[in-house]
Amino acid sequence: MRYLITSSVLVILAASSSSVQGQDWSGFYVGVHGGGSAATGVNESTLAGGRLPTFNAGDEIATSGMLGGVFASINMMTDTMLHGIEGDVGVGTGEGTFTFDTESITSTIDWNAHLRGRIGVAVDNALFYLAGGLAVASNSVVVDGPNLDDDEDSAMHVGWTIGGGVELALTENVVARAEYLYDDYGSADYSLFGSNWSQDINSHTVRVGLSFRP
Repeated sequence: MRYLITSSVLVILAASSSSVQGQDWSGFYVGVHGGGSAATGVNESTLAGGRLPTFNAGDEIATSGMLGGVFASINMMTDTMLHGIEGDVGVGTGEGTFTFDTESITSTIDWNAHLRGRIGVAVDNALFYLAGGLAVASNSVVVDGPNLDDDEDSAMHVGWTIGGGVELALTENVVARAEYLYDDYGSADYSLFGSNWSQDINSHTVRVGLSFRP
């Protein structure tokens, strides 16, 4: 995560050295993003039964990994104030494993998406913004070990996101960004070994992006 933050700062500094002044931030943008994410899945119920060891309510699965994806936004300007809507989708390598007795449970965020409202303030070639709205993640879990057959399930988590960042205009139509997101994906139910089990997931993400206005 420290490496990602440092990289974000370098991108901002590089952008500012060649950017344009008095940028018009209105219009439609499409772009790509990439970065890293650290998530925590918290048990909301206990998973146990038969030869399965007890996976207690309150136990946590920590996941981390890289991610990347695409986004699109549309913005309107009122003097120096920006109002906009943005959507994105991403895939990555976020995975973590919790070991209990001789068994283990692995949780993987397969993909995520956001639909956010944005407000910001433009200062010459820079835009400072806050964003928040809907967060969705598809997560899968696998339980395995020497004492039982493997079992797995997946579920859709739907929650909320909030964060902020800075954009810098490289040209009139090309923009670089760095941002932080906190996602609370909420809880979802899984079926494992005939038992219902629920998990609540939240994550911290730092990512950079590059967008283009047609």
